[in-house]
Amino acid sequence: ASVYQEQLERRLHPSRELVQWFITQARRGRKMRIVFPEGAHEQILRACRFIIDAGIARPILLGDEAKILRRAKNLGIELPEDSYEIIDANASSDLLRYANVYANMRERKGITFDRARQQLLRRTNFAMMMVKQGDADGCVSGVSRSFPDSIRPALNLIGMQPNVKKACAMHMVLDT
Repeated sequence: ASVYQEQLERRLHPSRELVQWFITQARRGRKMRIVFPEGAHEQILRACRFIIDAGIARPILLGDEAKILRRAKNLGIELPEDSYEIIDANASSDLLRYANVYANMRERKGITFDRARQQLLRRTNFAMMMVKQGDADGCVSGVSRSFPDSIRPALNLIGMQPNVKKACAMHMVLDT
């Protein structure tokens, strides 16, 4: 978008100024890899198309590839080739590596390797482990899940820095 278009957008829709700031910041650095555990959800597919078009991130959609692509097609959402990834946690070559790391992290909480593998089949847990291991730069979750079900895996798997006392989250609803 041109500078004029961005200024016009801010004037017409002041609530989008924050979103425009995020987009501008995201375009300045390297393209981030953002994982979406709810890969077949309509809002996620639309958001992925937006971030691809805006050039701000490379989406990683979690779920069954055939189901995600069929859902996108049924919704009329075209995802350009080589602009995204789809990973099925059940078939991922990283599942065992992640399970080993998870079991080692949580062994004092009674998590065995088998239990870790089982828990990582939940896409939100798998997504957080991707971030923890540096295979994704961030995660967007909570479209179809409650806040506690989205934040708990982040706190358990990624955690907080030692000097941080409180976690917070932000919800944004935009009509595009």
